[in-house]
Amino acid sequence: MKAIRVHEFGGPAVMRLEEVPNLTPGPQQVVVRIHAAGVNPVDVYMRAGTYPRKPALPYTPGTDGAGTVESAGKDAKRFVPGDRVYLAGSLTGTYAEQALCEESNLFPLPAHVSFAQGAAIRALPSCSGSRGRNRSDQWSQRRGGYCYGPTRARRGPARNGDFQH
Repeated sequence: MKAIRVHEFGGPAVMRLEEVPNLTPGPQQVVVRIHAAGVNPVDVYMRAGTYPRKPALPYTPGTDGAGTVESAGKDAKRFVPGDRVYLAGSLTGTYAEQALCEESNLFPLPAHVSFAQGAAIRALPSCSGSRGRNRSDQWSQRRGGYCYGPTRARRGPARNGDFQH
């Protein structure tokens, strides 16, 4: 598979597209085929070497993403191949065609939510500076921000009834 790899800390030029082995899940792990990867400020700080916790080099950046389950370990029971998911953490990085994840870091991605939206779900509360609520079928920003519901995304404060089906 192809993956972005970082062999030294620095600017964007240190990222290189490389061929790496396909991933195999452990007992409670899941391999996800990445359709969209989130880019968070922490990812940039880590790549630059300015984040307090530095990854061992070389590494594949990215902690957030969305895609479809490709394979699951023998003790992973929540997802089956083909399931749409978004990730809130990856063991191997999401700037790749595949990501290895603990099953506990995966959440169902509803059909009405795009992979790009799924890859950004976890970043929205921290980027907006206010508290949000993260659920498998909806996401709401309480004090102004993006509100995702079954059929719409809009900018502005959440209103009562925004997510009633």
